[in-house]
Amino acid sequence: MGWLINNIGGMKNRTDLPKELAELLIEIGDITQIEPQLLNAITSNKEENEFFIIDDIEVTSHEFESPPKNVKNIIYKVENGKVTELELYFYSLNVLPRQIYKMKALKKLTIKNGYIKQIGDKIANLTNLIYLSIPINKLEYLPDSMGSLSSLRILKLHSFFSVEIKYKLIKIKLLKIISKLHNLRELHIPNIGAEFPREIYNLVHLQKLYLINSKLEKIHPDIRNLTNLKSLIIENGRFSHLPFDLSNLDKLEQLSIASNLPWDKFNGWDIIGKLSNLRYLCISNCRLQRIPSQIFNLKKLEFLDISDNSIHPKLIEDLVHDTRKYFPNMKRFIYYDFYEPEDELFITEFE
Repeated sequence: MGWLINNIGGMKNRTDLPKELAELLIEIGDITQIEPQLLNAITSNKEENEFFIIDDIEVTSHEFESPPKNVKNIIYKVENGKVTELELYFYSLNVLPRQIYKMKALKKLTIKNGYIKQIGDKIANLTNLIYLSIPINKLEYLPDSMGSLSSLRILKLHSFFSVEIKYKLIKIKLLKIISKLHNLRELHIPNIGAEFPREIYNLVHLQKLYLINSKLEKIHPDIRNLTNLKSLIIENGRFSHLPFDLSNLDKLEQLSIASNLPWDKFNGWDIIGKLSNLRYLCISNCRLQRIPSQIFNLKKLEFLDISDNSIHPKLIEDLVHDTRKYFPNMKRFIYYDFYEPEDELFITEFE
């Protein structure tokens, strides 16, 4: 028994549903037909390069039984009649739909749900893919062919809840695949573990690296190979020092080491003070009782976040008063006052 789409919310003033997207809906919703009158009603805006949204999809059967509701919403973009950008929010699907591998014009693909278990071998068909964002919570299988996506520039691996053991089992293969993506410019990996992945050092074109909830204990000196790195975000780490080689990354403009432990043993301030091109620095939740003097060497700093610390209000007041003296380019200063009864967040902006 198949299903009919009888209502698609949010489709007023939208363009015709592309054929390849209709086929995707048929696959993921066990839908055998899309009502022609529905498509005829979706015909007002024909402009290219514009995003369209299908949300709150409802499917019903002729027998009025409970339908499978696999999809929450879809956001897509069409160019020359082909879907080039696609964002899917699945409720329960655990396999990437086969129809996606047929969308050869696809440049950007975002999957939002924590239940995907495998990526198919035919992902290699997406030769124009530049941006890929996928959840890793339940991943059990990744194809070697994923390493052949030579056009890929941004890879975002994300999790919606604590990553289970299945992720740990594929992590080695995942990192092997990432090491082959030589053209990556931006990489996001959560829950990477204690050791900085050596495979990442091969990505010499990498400009942005995000290691969130990393529990990272050591950064290897080979980070010096990432000479094009502009942003380094390592949060919830456990490292006590930074390698001297980090100070040689003269293109680094953004650094966050928020929520790193143990702060009482951290001795990386001298290295941070040598990052003369830094414009953004986040050292929130560091259990700091004073402002490290080395950051006053960062004359190009435009954004400073020292929130969620225990710095005395008088020290913060003095810094706010003399901000332009120490940081002539400062635009935004964020701090958190633990001495206030309601632990208020303060943001000072400079023109």
